[in-house]
Amino acid sequence: MLKKLFVPAVAALALAPSTVLADIILNGDPVSEYTVTSVGSDIIITAVFQDPTDPTDPTDPTDPTDPTDPTDPTDPTDPTDPTDPTDPTDPTDPTDPTDPTDACGELPSNVTVTGPVDWANPPGQTRIGLNRNQIKATPFTTTDSSDYGGQISIAATTGTSGIQRRVWLSECPGGEPIPFNPFVSQSEPCEDFGTSSTVVRWFQGPPTSGYCKLRKNYNYYLNIKNTNCSSGNCDVFRNLYNNGES
Repeated sequence: MLKKLFVPAVAALALAPSTVLADIILNGDPVSEYTVTSVGSDIIITAVFQDPTDPTDPTDPTDPTDPTDPTDPTDPTDPTDPTDPTDPTDPTDPTDPTDPTDACGELPSNVTVTGPVDWANPPGQTRIGLNRNQIKATPFTTTDSSDYGGQISIAATTGTSGIQRRVWLSECPGGEPIPFNPFVSQSEPCEDFGTSSTVVRWFQGPPTSGYCKLRKNYNYYLNIKNTNCSSGNCDVFRNLYNNGES
């Protein structure tokens, strides 16, 4: 860069040309080449300044490294599907009163199970064929009424009035009679012996003297047996009565 510097005569007189030129700084920039020319009493200095070094372009700061993308957390393992609980075992089907092997074991050889009767609406008089030493067991299921009661009456057919019979209620066909209730003054009302007429009274409510206490909604058997029939056949009539409170 070429510049001319005019030095007035007054200033030139105070400084020798060599001194002035030795340390010339113009506007803070050092002079690299110069010439001196006298014009009258004035001095003209033609100076060449060093091109100022372009400051090094500042290094662009390194782009900050993108932080490593955080590792996606491992997808949590889906919890194992809980094992479906084992289907509960279907409750045992209630005992079928017509199947004597359900809860009562093997049926005795002299016991014959008849068809069931509708305890709430029993049939009228029914003739029951009964061989010597045979037991006829008729299944029935009590109702849910605590006021329901009645009686079972077994009567002789023509020519069999002198035959003694046993009638009883039990939980198994031909099984032991329902135990008598010790809280009332009676002895085994769930069983009776007779000839021309044999009767068992029953009640589904509170224990009552003279009545066989039956549980509600429960399976029982009505059993009939001849105890001294000498012929091959000693039939009977069966009558079932109730108080209409089923």
